[in-house]
Amino acid sequence: MTTLKVNNMTCEHCVKRINEALDEAKIKHEINLSDKSVKVEADKMELLEVFDSLESMGYEAEVVK
Repeated sequence: MTTLKVNNMTCEHCVKRINEALDEAKIKHEINLSDKSVKVEADKMELLEVFDSLESMGYEAEVVK
């Protein structure tokens, strides 16, 4: 799984929006609001789709190493 840091994910509404988008894209994921992370099980192309989806909703994500 790849862990993304989404610093501007601040509330349960954010979690719901991200969850719905990733469910729609059929990407396995885990969201943790307390540490502002989204773990995704995705190949390179799907990961690009995740970044595009988050960006289109106004979220900034970066891969945690």
